[in-house]
Order: sequence, then C-alpha cells, then structure tokens
Amino acid sequence: GSNLRGELIINKHFISSFVFALLGVVLIFVGFAKGRALAIQFSKPPNTQAWITSNGLMNAFTYTPVALGITLLILSLIIFTITFWFENKDGGGA
Repeated sequence: GSNLRGELIINKHFISSFVFALLGVVLIFVGFAKGRALAIQFSKPPNTQAWITSNGLMNAFTYTPVALGITLLILSLIIFTITFWFENKDGGGA
C-alpha cells in the first residue's frame, strides 16, 4: 500500500544521507592526506626532472576537496534530520 511506498522513500533518503556522509569523509581524507602529493603530481610537466609547485596549487588541492567534503557532510546531516523528523511526525505520536 501507500505506507510501504512511504517507508521505501524514507529508506532511500536514509541511504542517500549515508552515501553523502561517506563521500564527504573520503573527500576530507583525500584533501588532508593526499592534497600535496596530488598537487605535485598534477603540476609536473612532461619530461622534466625538476619543477616547482606553487603553494596556491597545494592549497587548492588540499582545501577544495575538504570544502566539498564538509559540504557533503552538512547535506547528509540535513537530509537525515528532515527524513528523521518526517518519519517521527507521521508515526511516532500517541
């Protein structure tokens, strides 16, 4: 019936909330743990032995994934909170 459909939609929102949170954590990890290495790797010109990677590029490769990760964590929290509120509003009262 319609109640089963509502439960499936709520479960879908909980799953999407979890996926966004997981992606956010992965992006934060990549930014802080691998940001400098990725900046150095992407700034290397072909067939060179020595090059300089700017501090701005290192910051971009570090803080852009971190900012996206934090945004995804906030989005996950918002989706979870709204879904949880609607689930409790519909079936939790006396």
